[in-house]
Parts: sequence; structure tokens; C-alpha cells
Amino acid sequence: MQQCLIYDRSLKFSRIIYGLLALLAFFLRNPWLVLILGTLMILEVFSVKYNLLYHLHFFILRKLLGDKSEPIKRELGELAFTCSVSGTFLFVGFLFSYFGKFVDFAWILVLIVSFLMLLASFTGVCVASIMYAVFKKIFKR
Repeated sequence: MQQCLIYDRSLKFSRIIYGLLALLAFFLRNPWLVLILGTLMILEVFSVKYNLLYHLHFFILRKLLGDKSEPIKRELGELAFTCSVSGTFLFVGFLFSYFGKFVDFAWILVLIVSFLMLLASFTGVCVASIMYAVFKKIFKR
């Protein structure tokens, strides 16, 4: 699989902001914010270049804070899988809440995705990354 160099703190920053915005969307019951977040996450599937929050931290905040950390190697497939899972769940939550079907389930889904993104940013344990590793092991056989 292809690998890329990525700054872990910038990735954690983007996950924190995505998680907080999803939590805000849950509390405000705003399906449009969920749609925007889902769209941004789906764009990340195609390239890390489309992660606007990652680049905000990388180009601006990193220089202001004087962060000298080194990039780490990550698989592009893992990053794409995690973004596609998060974006898909957010998009499904938007569709359910927008069309009025299973509205409570939709907001619970948004809340769970928000908590999982915040968990991934604070602890470094991303459930979708673990799923990717398990699927990779299963389908490698």
C-alpha cells in the first residue's frame, strides 16, 4: 500500500475540530452542519490535500506555536478508509434527519461519530483504523 508522510499533531487537530463541530451540530440539531462535515470528510478520501483543517494547522498554527515535530508514515488506504467511514456515517445521519425518517437514530449516529472522532484525537486510538487493520488482515488471506 502507498504511504505518505503526515504530521500527527495536524491530523489530531483536524479530528478535534471535526469532532467538536459534529458535537455542536448534535446540540444545535443542525443537519446542514452535518452535511458540510460529511462532505469535507468525503473529500479527504480522495487526497489529504483536501483536508482544510489539517492544512490550517500545518501552514499557520504549527508555525505560530513553533512545533518542530517530525512527520510519521501512514498508509493512504487507512486515512481514506477512516475518512470514508466517518463521512458516510455523517452523510447517513444527515439524510435520516433531513427526510424525517429515524431522526433520533440519526442524531445518535452523529453523536457517536463525534465521540469517536474526539476519542481518536485525544487517545490516538481510531476505531476505523482498527477496523481497517482487521479487514486488511482478513482479506489478505
